[in-house]
Amino acid sequence: IDPRANRVTRRIRLRPGIFSLTHGYGALWVENYERGTLTRVEPGSGRIRSVRVGATPFAILPAYGRIWVTMWEAGTLVEVEPRTLRILRRTNVGPRPAGLRAAGEAVWVGFGRSANPEVVCAVHKGLVSGALSALGSELEVEGLDVFVRPDLCVARLTERS
Repeated sequence: IDPRANRVTRRIRLRPGIFSLTHGYGALWVENYERGTLTRVEPGSGRIRSVRVGATPFAILPAYGRIWVTMWEAGTLVEVEPRTLRILRRTNVGPRPAGLRAAGEAVWVGFGRSANPEVVCAVHKGLVSGALSALGSELEVEGLDVFVRPDLCVARLTERS
């Protein structure tokens, strides 16, 4: 789409089963839940390349030089190199990972209300502890209060002993 003229300038056909899409690193990124793929679409050339990431990709995030994809059924976070589409790592994060956000030089994984609280807390505690350590903080995570509200967990911090 030409944003100035507000008109379609090119159509690119993709296979049925598209679930979500985003843009980053000079490309459009498309997840296909039927095929279990992540597809890179280069807008200038129309070139399309795909990599199989696994069953039920859910969320996509371009951040920190990578493309991050949650796998709903497998409970994993997949890290993909955007230029080569090589899968760099699969990390188990717990059941039904949903949203992704980048903040504080970390990738944060969100979970639906049906997620296992123990898994969510362990992941969040590890992320907060890692962030505090990376920042050279004198604080550490003492504990977490799970789902204080449907959209909120609270980390209790204390000074390192």
